Amino acid sequence: HPFPYLHDAFDSYQDYEDVFCPPETRTSRKECTQRQSQENGTLSARLSRFVWEWDGLDPFDDHLHLQVPLLMDRSTGRSIRVDEIYNTTAAKAGWEHLG
Repeated sequence: HPFPYLHDAFDSYQDYEDVFCPPETRTSRKECTQRQSQENGTLSARLSRFVWEWDGLDPFDDHLHLQVPLLMDRSTGRSIRVDEIYNTTAAKAGWEHLG
């Protein structure tokens, strides 16, 4: 991977989630989706480094690496049914606004 530091020590989405939602601050993983991040700067530093180093031309699979396990049935390996897709019609304008 061209940016191994992005997922250093993350073998699963749960490892990643533990950084912004530490186990000692929650009683359930479901709490992590509805509250402000408790991230200590680790993810921010990695993202800042990545922004400076990535040329923006070469795609890579970090997002898929973290998301695919959440979108499959672990007992069968088959994809789960996605029954809602959020409206992204304003996404392009949002990215253009960011510059």
